[in-house]
Amino acid sequence: GAVVINVGSSRFHHYPRLYKVPLDQRRANPHAYSPFLFSFGPYHAYPPDCPLLAHALLDGAHLKRMTASALILSDTQLSTLFHSIQQLEPQIRAQYVQWLDGGTSDFGPLARILALDAITIVAATFSHHQLQRHQSPLIYPLARLVLSDAMLLENQVPVILLESALKTIAQNGATSPGDLQGKSQLRPGADDPLPSLEDVILWYCKRSSPFPEWTLHKLPPLEDKAKGEPLLSFLYDYVSDRLTQSPHSDHDQGCLPIKSPMIDADPSLPTALQLSKSGVRFRPCDTGDIRFDEEDDVLLLPRITVSDTTVRVLHNLLAYEATLRHPEQYTIISYVHFLDCLIDNVDDVHILTESGIICNKLGSHEELAKMWNKLCMYVSCRNTVSNRMVMAQLDALSKQKWRQWRASFVETYWEKQPWLLLSIFAAMVLFVLSLLQTIYTILAY
Repeated sequence: GAVVINVGSSRFHHYPRLYKVPLDQRRANPHAYSPFLFSFGPYHAYPPDCPLLAHALLDGAHLKRMTASALILSDTQLSTLFHSIQQLEPQIRAQYVQWLDGGTSDFGPLARILALDAITIVAATFSHHQLQRHQSPLIYPLARLVLSDAMLLENQVPVILLESALKTIAQNGATSPGDLQGKSQLRPGADDPLPSLEDVILWYCKRSSPFPEWTLHKLPPLEDKAKGEPLLSFLYDYVSDRLTQSPHSDHDQGCLPIKSPMIDADPSLPTALQLSKSGVRFRPCDTGDIRFDEEDDVLLLPRITVSDTTVRVLHNLLAYEATLRHPEQYTIISYVHFLDCLIDNVDDVHILTESGIICNKLGSHEELAKMWNKLCMYVSCRNTVSNRMVMAQLDALSKQKWRQWRASFVETYWEKQPWLLLSIFAAMVLFVLSLLQTIYTILAY
């Protein structure tokens, strides 16, 4: 296992946890890995060939300072936060596979950047919690942008920084939404406590997950994970655990998901249209695993909402999974590859959307098909044991002779020439009626 370094009550892995996107994957969709407005961490703190003033606008630096002002944090509190972050310099630096310091070895400027990064993410969490009851003219409109950029692999900060920011805000007395929003107009009666680090991570995972119907009420103890981990690692664990959920487990009883080893085999899998012609039906399932009901010929898949945000999340989860040193299994790659095999064109997307498995918020079915086919570009596709077994079942089913005849009949006489089939049916009806009339006439004599 990984060696863990203890620093006070904090724990850090001795090897980097915050990687850069593999070059091959970046080529497939470079925009999926670049922040829109907010740069978090050192990777985008000093972009090449970018004037300082322009960069201050691009990375939302002025908005981060406004956020600190809205939290009523004085220069003294900010200095305290900077100092606490500077004390962790060796451990924080060790979490990044590449450290960019703008041509200087002084950690001070980056400590200030990291402090504002952490405050901005925490403030976005505050803002979202108060959406239903309060108007936040300064922070809330930026909450979605913060979330959109905080899910990127190269835009991560260790969660220990968020914990430090929360402690600074608490020491400043900002323990209620009224304190947080400063001079904003709030309705009376608001008395919500300061969110914990667990609340911040829960908010991040719920809002970033491509599977909005999955419920997440509680995280594993944070002591079980090193605090050098980025937020993206918690989202990855959350999605990965659900995608490997045992079909026989009971979520309500608190059963843990069963892990299965990773294998490199890549069985063939017919498309959704081909499976549909072979008699396979599609149905969304409440669990996160992929299953096939052989008795009813039903393929069960988790329901997913596909939007522009989903595309970015999946790209970055795939990139994060590719950087893991010893993953128990490649669950994200296996899931994306499974759907990539099912989706080849518009007809396949239509079947999956009509069955309720995919909620398409991208626009056209053609756009979704093209997007999904690009997800696996430059990615080494691997399958979990459970997904491989389902693929093998479906492949064997589609090769059964009578199912091939059925699929051929449907394609030839129902899809391409439906009127021919109706004509044959009408001719048979006329023949039967004529035969009955002849028999009736003979019997009459």
